[in-house]
Amino acid sequence: MKTKKRVMKLKYKNFYWAVTWLITYVCNLRCKYCSVTPAREHPDIQKAFRKIVAIKPKHLCISGGEPTLIPDFIDLMKELRARLPNTNIELNTNATLPDVTCKVLPYIDWLAFSIDGVGGINKMLRGVDGDILLETLEKIIQLQVKMNNSFRIAVVPVAVISNYKQMEPLFERLDQLFKRYRNKMCIDVKPMHPYDQPMTVAYDRNIYREFIELNSKLPAKYEIPLSIRGIGDLDPLTDTSVKESVSCFRQYFIGLMTGDGDITTCKPEKYYDYYHDMFFEGGWPEKARAIGGAINELFIHPYCPTCHFPCEHMHFISRPLAMNRASEVLEWASEHNIVLSREEAGEAFRFIRKHLNKDFIIDAP
Repeated sequence: MKTKKRVMKLKYKNFYWAVTWLITYVCNLRCKYCSVTPAREHPDIQKAFRKIVAIKPKHLCISGGEPTLIPDFIDLMKELRARLPNTNIELNTNATLPDVTCKVLPYIDWLAFSIDGVGGINKMLRGVDGDILLETLEKIIQLQVKMNNSFRIAVVPVAVISNYKQMEPLFERLDQLFKRYRNKMCIDVKPMHPYDQPMTVAYDRNIYREFIELNSKLPAKYEIPLSIRGIGDLDPLTDTSVKESVSCFRQYFIGLMTGDGDITTCKPEKYYDYYHDMFFEGGWPEKARAIGGAINELFIHPYCPTCHFPCEHMHFISRPLAMNRASEVLEWASEHNIVLSREEAGEAFRFIRKHLNKDFIIDAP
């Protein structure tokens, strides 16, 4: 424990462009694949609120648990919007409290809507009938249209072994809604993470190959934009398997905050835990590799972009961070309503060129 405390005091630059706020662990559902241990009481979130306002992330994802269960959540969101006018705010919700969800829509930029299938498929996995959620989604879309599409909707089904063959009926229903309203909506299929758990489609190579084959032809079939999260050169999944490591620039630009304000970053927290666990679980060769890896990546090369435990957390900022020109990054930011001041952009671009990409060209701002 003393060693960990010393390691945690090490300072690694983090820009917090994207922060996920796990605002509560209280939830009214018990999803079969959820790794979050449910709590009975909400945390005192004022400390976290003050820290979020001080950090001023460019993109803030509010998740849980179920955020809409928090008392006075509507007032909290209203104040958050007022204090962070230039932050892109995303709300992740299971949409089982539609009245609260609808009332916070004026204060968000993205709504991540969780549903894993139509009818009994969603009920089996999440405990609520999928058709009821689709009715709620249509009401939200109607409000979205009235608000001139001031926010976007991402429908996020989680792919596990018990539903990956039964997702197409959900996609068909969503495509019908998209055609009817012509709104800002997409489908973002999320293979269950972590990928070493038996329930996820990424666990078994044959199942994963079938999952990819089933879904690879679907984007051309529907008008609604459809993608599979985490697949790409900079992400943890390929068309055939899970990568053992990736080159990840976003580890210096993201953070994870608990309800009471504790922030976790990739370095040093995740790195320390990874090598610490490897040290105690393995034999002497594994212990030697753990010690060597920890020394190399925490001390000798603290800004090495290689990540040995790939995830898809805030995956959307991987692409801009891997661009070769500052002007391209700023163009991406503008397209995604992400506000970067001249000072913030300059500091980040100098960091990228010095530590991550020596060929990066600072041609703006």
